[in-house]
Amino acid sequence: MAFELGTRAQGEEEVVVVGAFDGGVLGEEVGDARFEPRLTVVVGAAFPLLPDVFDGDEPVIHLDPAGDGVVREGTTAGLSLHGRGERREEVGRTSSEQSHGLVIGAWGPDLSRCFHPRADMADTSPIGGGRCQDRRVSDAATAAGSEVPKGIDAEPVSAWLDANIDGVSGPYRFEFITGGHSNLTYKVTPAEGGDLVLRRPPLGAVLESAHDMGREHRIIAGVGKTSVPVPAALGLCDDVEVNGAPFYVMNHVEGAVLHNLETSTELMTDPAMRGALSLDVANVLADLHTCDVDGIGLGELGRKEAYLDRQLRRWSRQWEASKTRELSDMDDAYALLVEAKPEQRYTGIVHGDYRLGNMLVDPAAGTVSAVLDWELCTLGDVLADLGYLLNNWAEEGDDVVRGATAYPTMTSGWATRAEVVAAYTERTGFEVEGIEYYQAFQHWRLAAIVEGVLARYLAGVMSDGGDTDLFRTQVESLAAESLRLVRSLG
Repeated sequence: MAFELGTRAQGEEEVVVVGAFDGGVLGEEVGDARFEPRLTVVVGAAFPLLPDVFDGDEPVIHLDPAGDGVVREGTTAGLSLHGRGERREEVGRTSSEQSHGLVIGAWGPDLSRCFHPRADMADTSPIGGGRCQDRRVSDAATAAGSEVPKGIDAEPVSAWLDANIDGVSGPYRFEFITGGHSNLTYKVTPAEGGDLVLRRPPLGAVLESAHDMGREHRIIAGVGKTSVPVPAALGLCDDVEVNGAPFYVMNHVEGAVLHNLETSTELMTDPAMRGALSLDVANVLADLHTCDVDGIGLGELGRKEAYLDRQLRRWSRQWEASKTRELSDMDDAYALLVEAKPEQRYTGIVHGDYRLGNMLVDPAAGTVSAVLDWELCTLGDVLADLGYLLNNWAEEGDDVVRGATAYPTMTSGWATRAEVVAAYTERTGFEVEGIEYYQAFQHWRLAAIVEGVLARYLAGVMSDGGDTDLFRTQVESLAAESLRLVRSLG
């Protein structure tokens, strides 16, 4: 049996590879949240987004714990680095010696699927031989000129669109849309018919299955049956011969993304519309959390129970693996979060990154046009989403170091956090006493994520220059605020 990134190997050694050294696949690419392998292997000191959607309770082994590119022997939870199968990687080899940072860790099954973390990598030989499925953009596509962005093989993709998407026909113009954490997004303008959006995995993160794209397509198609505004899912292509990777297509939704205060002030000129949008953001989240997950076909998306237990274990391991220094606030906050962990009262769809920066909005109407970026979506304790939204909903005079956004709400007209909570509870009927716990948890979780980003910059595996001092300050601020909030619960 061939071993495939993001899937489980059958046999004595069950291994799932979820990350790669040198800027490779992050956690979102894993896919099916129901996988519960005994062993997860990653290369690199840390990667920032080990997925919320990957809900297994397995130990994680880091082959490069120091972040210096050297694979070291080690154990986690009593499991040996080396398995009993035919394959084993030699201790002391550098990641660059291991086929330039290819994912490794398939002990037993043959690793015949691979990816390249850098799009310009010439060597396409997977570890141990076999055929690499990382197709490059075809000569025909690149010959079409700079208008065809990387990641689109224009001729076969156009043929697929003609054959599978109703109401449109080519020729098509493809335009890369900036933004998003992982998967690549393109606007597709047909000669006839409405505009489309195409989503595919990052360059170099190519799977021979549609796990990631299929999952995201499934989520959008399911949520589209509810009142939650999402783009219409129009088609899924899991044939990698078309574009070198699975992709899906949805309709293009017009709207503005309020990334920061400058954008929101420029586009949301009417304070009354700011207030209206505030309430709509709360109401859309309420509708997502109260929808019938089984009725829309998402009841098997992931494990429903023990969400906080899984998250606390997951991110504690990631903090330990990626931390660049000791930080007592992180350790103290974690201990108190475990001790004060509430029972899961409300179970449903957890978006995972619900904030204004991940929405298209209609500034003139004060409404949400579409909720985007469903890569971290899973099932679990929905109050985690509310806590995350509140952390990213800043009011005038707030400390702006914390958070995952540039705080588009720090001006007049926007609802206060208390008003957002009131709108949410009125629509859901949920009791949210103790919501500060979820805010504390999300601050702590984000601190672990940012520390992973910092570790990657310090290890020299990120291509762009990052402000490491800013990352350190943000982690420390997040940790301190998490500790303050969890202590306030008494």
